[in-house]
Amino acid sequence: MSSTPKHIALLCNPTPHNSKALIVLNTIVKILNQKAIPFSIFTTTWPAQLENFSEAWIIGGDGTLNYFINQYKDVQLPLTIFAG
Repeated sequence: MSSTPKHIALLCNPTPHNSKALIVLNTIVKILNQKAIPFSIFTTTWPAQLENFSEAWIIGGDGTLNYFINQYKDVQLPLTIFAG
């Protein structure tokens, strides 16, 4: 088991026609703050690499997921996908 502290990358597509993603993101942020779990939010600009994170949570639709898969082809992190 890894001793790396948990730090979650929240990757969201906040386009105007995708306001549901922002609602989901705000709910997730509230819960993570209550549980004191560290996270970083990425909306318009995503990090080049995810090596500093323990998990990646993707918030959006099929376009967001497609972008993630093409951007991070060799990702080895646990992934969570939230429909938004």
